[in-house]
Amino acid sequence: MPSSDYGSMGENNILPLGRSVYPDAVNIEFKGVYSGRKPLCLNMFGEILEKCKCRKCSSPQVPSMDGKFCQDNCADGHEKNDKGGCCPIGMKANQVGNGCECPEGRKSKPGGIGCDDDTSSSRKGNCPDGQVLDPKEGNKPDDPNPKCQIDDEKDCKKPKIPATRTEGYETDISYKPDCGEPKNENERPRCKAKTHYTYTWVDTDGVAHEECQKTKRFQEHKRSRVKELSANFKEKWYKQKPQREQQKKDRADKLSKLKEHRDKLQKEMEERDKLKEQNDKKKARMGKCSTVTALIMGVAQNTAQKRDEDHPYDMTSNFFDEEFFTSDDRLADWPNDVDIDTVACVSDKCVDAEAYMKYWEETAQSHDLKNWPTCGQISGRNLNARCRKRSAFELANNISSLSVTVGLYATMSASELNEIEERNPVVAFQILLEIGLFGTRLGMSLIARTATSVARWAPRLANIAKNTDRLFKLAPKGQGTPKGLEGMKEGFRRIVQNPAFKQCLKDGVP
Repeated sequence: MPSSDYGSMGENNILPLGRSVYPDAVNIEFKGVYSGRKPLCLNMFGEILEKCKCRKCSSPQVPSMDGKFCQDNCADGHEKNDKGGCCPIGMKANQVGNGCECPEGRKSKPGGIGCDDDTSSSRKGNCPDGQVLDPKEGNKPDDPNPKCQIDDEKDCKKPKIPATRTEGYETDISYKPDCGEPKNENERPRCKAKTHYTYTWVDTDGVAHEECQKTKRFQEHKRSRVKELSANFKEKWYKQKPQREQQKKDRADKLSKLKEHRDKLQKEMEERDKLKEQNDKKKARMGKCSTVTALIMGVAQNTAQKRDEDHPYDMTSNFFDEEFFTSDDRLADWPNDVDIDTVACVSDKCVDAEAYMKYWEETAQSHDLKNWPTCGQISGRNLNARCRKRSAFELANNISSLSVTVGLYATMSASELNEIEERNPVVAFQILLEIGLFGTRLGMSLIARTATSVARWAPRLANIAKNTDRLFKLAPKGQGTPKGLEGMKEGFRRIVQNPAFKQCLKDGVP
């Protein structure tokens, strides 16, 4: 069992429980601790605490900072002293061995780590007797040819310090600087010895004021450093010039390739747009020319009776649907020797509706006179029995069927335009709009003709014209001829084979 001693007598004072009045007391035991209190080992003398006993580290090892083990080297900023321990650089172990101190004549730096420069050797350097290094210059003690000044400290009694000599009076023995006492010793500035010096001036009250200023050496170093950096930068700049030029060339090549690629894409897009525009023009022109060609073809087959094949007049209105003329299949029927970019444009819609209607009127009138029966007495019969006449009822019926005001058919109605737009995308809408407006114009020209003449020349067309909503119009998708797509193809084949169709594509007039 460990011994217990709750108290001890020292100079007639009782040791309170758990406390030690005199730190130098020995053999004081606390409960649970053998051989008294924990011993204090002298680290600065190379000792460490090991198993509650002090042990000196074997050379060349030194104690660690916490004094618990030995190590090969001192910590950063420390060096081995002559006692076997470690102290901050420039300091030595004190006589007791429990700390470090500066050599005689030198003060420790703030915080107690390190010492100020040796005032005896560092101030004098290689200057002659009676002079010290000029602090304004910032020379080192080992400089062979330093700039010196007269040592004024010997003329100022402690604690007074001399004022800094004025520039140019460093070695003038007739110049006597003022001496002053610092106002507060603890507030004196500690300047960086490598870059600054302590500039001192004394006021009228004899108080010395100190401040840190840059040494000439440091300022020159900064200027030379700038020149050095500038020279290094210039050297590096010229050294890397070929590399920069190569990078510039590579970048220019990449930009050139990028521009070529962009121009290529732009050209392809323009070509696609141009081809699309050309194809749209072809489809619209074929749609308009198919109507006027069928109108001219109908003159040769002017009869009210249907034959085995569709009558050309039937192909002018609601025969082809909208999908038929917006399909790319129609482009195969465009003549190879007709250039859409050079075809004549005789009107704002490029196909002259009025010219074709006038041509149809003249052709129909000529065909009607050619086939009109000669009036005369034959075999003693009455003249009226051989001459063709229209009854009053028939004449009135035909006149009323075509008596539609031009204003009602002047333009396509808004509802009709909306229906076309809803049924077709934007691309096809422009084609159908152009064909629809042309059909409207052609219908206006037909209605403007004398109703009796139209009924006489083309009774089948007059019958179609009764419904102005379908006259010279394309049918909605899937609502064309009852024969369907094959019927539309067959009808369009007959139109394409007619010379009037190619003439219309080239010149836009009969």
